[in-house]
Amino acid sequence: MNKSIIIFITFLLLAGGCSKKSDEQLILAEIGEHKISLAAFARSYINEIKYSPVEIQDSPSLRMKHLKDMITRHFLAQKAMEENLQNFPAFKKAMIAESTAVIINGLYEEEIASEMGEISEQALEDAYQKLGKKLHIRHLIAHTKTRIDSLYSRLQQGESFIDLAKECFLDSNLRYNGGDLGFNTWGDLDIDIENVAYRLKIGEISEPIETKYGWHILKLENILVNPILRENDFQMRKKILRERLRYRLLKNKADLRIKKLMKSKNVRMNVPLILVLEKEQQKLKNKGMIKIADAVEIPNQSFNGLLDRYKNETIAFYDEGVWTVSNLKDYVNTIPSRVSEGGIYRAVARSLRNYFLLEIAENKRIDKIETVRNKINEKREHLLSTFYLDAYTDTCSFTDKDYKDYYERVKQKRYKDKEMKILEILVRTESRAREIINIFLDRNKDEKVFREMARQYTIRPGMKKKEGYLGILRKDDLGDISRLSYRLNIGEITGPIKSDAGFSIVMVIDYKEVFTPFSEVKDEITDFMQKRKKTFVFQKMKHEYTSQPEIVIHKDLLLNAF
Repeated sequence: MNKSIIIFITFLLLAGGCSKKSDEQLILAEIGEHKISLAAFARSYINEIKYSPVEIQDSPSLRMKHLKDMITRHFLAQKAMEENLQNFPAFKKAMIAESTAVIINGLYEEEIASEMGEISEQALEDAYQKLGKKLHIRHLIAHTKTRIDSLYSRLQQGESFIDLAKECFLDSNLRYNGGDLGFNTWGDLDIDIENVAYRLKIGEISEPIETKYGWHILKLENILVNPILRENDFQMRKKILRERLRYRLLKNKADLRIKKLMKSKNVRMNVPLILVLEKEQQKLKNKGMIKIADAVEIPNQSFNGLLDRYKNETIAFYDEGVWTVSNLKDYVNTIPSRVSEGGIYRAVARSLRNYFLLEIAENKRIDKIETVRNKINEKREHLLSTFYLDAYTDTCSFTDKDYKDYYERVKQKRYKDKEMKILEILVRTESRAREIINIFLDRNKDEKVFREMARQYTIRPGMKKKEGYLGILRKDDLGDISRLSYRLNIGEITGPIKSDAGFSIVMVIDYKEVFTPFSEVKDEITDFMQKRKKTFVFQKMKHEYTSQPEIVIHKDLLLNAF
């Protein structure tokens, strides 16, 4: 097996919670007294690969880049400590939510993971096959079996998804787009929905299915297929597929366990009070007093004031007690901001769930498990670095030298052009163009032959005498002719190229590289760098921090020792 695959497999095993104690102690980098362990690196690295918006592959350079990113975040976290950012209310709030998530995930690992067993080869092959398909799906939802059966019956009688969606959804987008979920691939949807969706044929409607969200009916509108599935590609992806599938199964089982837990507690929501609070919350939003929080925003005091006004009201009941608005305020910091901003109902359900789970976790001493403690410390450092980077970026400004340095780094890729001397033979039909290409290929295939054939065959006015010479062109001067010529080396031909005039065969006989001057693209570069200011500031800091002599990176361990 390829060494890089072995390394990657090890990363996956570590990130999946299967690391041994020694893995927490193996050190990849030392920054003074601070150490970055193999296990910490593996957890962070696998998340980058799993959740990257573009597909990336494991490589030595990517591992080194990621390790240097972690080193930089450590320095930023230290800067944050010097600035006392750990005492900011926003940091404390975010850290409570991050720690809660780690502890609850540790509880899932303790209670559920050991019961799951191994992921079968067949399950991995099925997942890989599904990765090659994108499904365009619509769905309807209901909270009861009776309601979903009624909707299914109406569909069977000829009513449309679009009409029934207007009755089903509170969400305005789903209500008016007919429950359209768009194109989805493996891993995008709830696993129970996905299992049914991939068995449907185009145009087919599923029978009602139950998930943790309620009851659903699916309709498959279309399928996009990528047929290029190779055995060696499957072998490369198999380990990450195993980890993703393991995570999805764990999460699904955890969600079912939570649903069972909440049912056993006989939780009931005070819907009238929730509606009142959501109405009051919306008033604050409409006045601009509450906005979607970013990483450094201090919790909005007006919303806290709203909760204080109702603090003694009971917002939920369960068999062992009640959940007041005051309890909600105490535990709302254990959930991500995006959840609490999604509505009071979700905030109540999630915070009450966390209360029950944290109580179980405390009894099981989950926070004392070494990997859990380490994960919390890693979250803390990452969060501190984010806070500092956000605050520091606001104080930075770019100079002309920064813009010019960026231009020099990217000009080969983004601002390179060619001044090309191009010959052309234009004919009326594609078949005639292919015939001429074959004649040319059967002869000496040089510039002299092409010029002779241009004098004989081209129909472009005035070009017979010029032997098809179009002049000196840049990439965007003559549509597809110049764009496709840009890809050629001297002496190469391409075609047929369709245009309004007919079909062209072209040859590049000479070129020189040219670059768009900095002065012409300065505004574009300025705008680009300002929009991605935080990224550029981080990269500049990384260059500064990772070149310090006190940093020790154990490259052999990172690249070879696993």
